[in-house]
Amino acid sequence: MLYEIDWINVIEHFIIIWLIVIFFTYINKTSLPAKTKDYVQLAAILFILLTILHFMGFELYITFRLIEWATKFVLPWVALYWLVRLIKVFEKKS
Repeated sequence: MLYEIDWINVIEHFIIIWLIVIFFTYINKTSLPAKTKDYVQLAAILFILLTILHFMGFELYITFRLIEWATKFVLPWVALYWLVRLIKVFEKKS
């Protein structure tokens, strides 16, 4: 199994992730607004996730299928949960 691993590819991915960690550290030390820092960090986390998925052999279309699945099946339950909480808040005020 280890002979099938492309070690150059592994090293490239580790270097990319290491550079992103350094980038995180630099962004946290800058005087950017907090919201901008959050967006930059979210983009970096997504890039790391896509890099790890690529290293594991997944292609980009699988990621989009996972997002589609979460949108179809998970998000409605989350929305229902928050709707029930909102109704409870309104009932307490009445």
